[in-house]
Amino acid sequence: MEPFWWHLAGPSRLLESIIEELRQGRNIALRIGCELAVDIAGAIRNAIEHLNEWDWQQIDLREIGSGSPMDILWSLVNGDGVEKSEQDITSLLNHSGFQGKAIWIEGLNHDNVAPWVEFFLEYAHACRGVSLLRRTLLCIVLVDELRREVVRDDVCAAVLSCDEFISGLDILVYSDQILRDRGLGGLTRQVSVAVIAQLALWDRSLSAYLAAFDISDLLNPQTILIDWATTRGWNTDGRRHRPSKGSGSLGVVDGETHIHSAFLAVSDSMPEVDRRIWRGQVGILFPFIEERRIQIIDRIKTQIPFPVVTPSGEVFNDYADIEIGLLAALVRDNYSINYDIRKLVATLRNMRNRLAHLEKVSAEVLSSREVCNWKDILER
Repeated sequence: MEPFWWHLAGPSRLLESIIEELRQGRNIALRIGCELAVDIAGAIRNAIEHLNEWDWQQIDLREIGSGSPMDILWSLVNGDGVEKSEQDITSLLNHSGFQGKAIWIEGLNHDNVAPWVEFFLEYAHACRGVSLLRRTLLCIVLVDELRREVVRDDVCAAVLSCDEFISGLDILVYSDQILRDRGLGGLTRQVSVAVIAQLALWDRSLSAYLAAFDISDLLNPQTILIDWATTRGWNTDGRRHRPSKGSGSLGVVDGETHIHSAFLAVSDSMPEVDRRIWRGQVGILFPFIEERRIQIIDRIKTQIPFPVVTPSGEVFNDYADIEIGLLAALVRDNYSINYDIRKLVATLRNMRNRLAHLEKVSAEVLSSREVCNWKDILER
């Protein structure tokens, strides 16, 4: 994953919170989704290296095989002649070869998570008897379904959840950054960024995946999302499953819980996916329509006689009051106005009407000649 992710507001606050807990002498149980777990260890290591406060060590339980937490941690000092019967938590904490470390423990699974959580709580309690300068701190990583494990805050233990740090704005800025390399510009790029952020919500890995597709695919993403869901194993066996934080199909963004867009796609819930696309579009296209309306009126106002009286008898004496629907009616048969301007107004009205009815604006409209070349049209 791109390093700039960890410089965004939410991710950087997560790193800062982890480092602050370590500075307070607290062990950490980190609840995190797999999309963030990929490279967070490297990000933390880079963040603490210049502090020179801990000797960083990383343990991947997937690589070292079976073994009790006590045996694995004692192996870091090679036993140093300590009898097996004497290898308890207190003697480990006070062993000179073990002190002053920050140990990142990842790769937990259903088989080993219970003993590690139990050991973590006992270890954190025992840390009370060791000074901050000599204390070695553990950070266990609870990914996806393991986040349900019961771990309590304690004097020397902190439970952190990534849900409390990552916001929709982080995903929006991230989506914007990764699309820069594609060379997209103008309205298409703005809409693509907003739609990707609305579909990804909290999942930056989905954001990066979607960034490779064209706007037409992003606006009709069912196949893309189903393919993504398959990689996560959601509903691929033909059975219906409930979304859950454990599977990664539920996530929290800005304090609200949402179902993953890919899970919706395999659950025949595309209307909600379309609603997310609409949310992404409306924040970009409504301002675009209004700004073009004002510019068009300024460009052709000498060709619109005032006052304007509508068929219903409503009278308009101010150009600013002419909304896009009325403007379209005024220019439709006014052949003194350039055809391209009349076409642009009609397209803007169509876009506004679709958005007002909670409908998506199609890729064909967004890539139409009048929308893409609106500057040239108004400058003629």
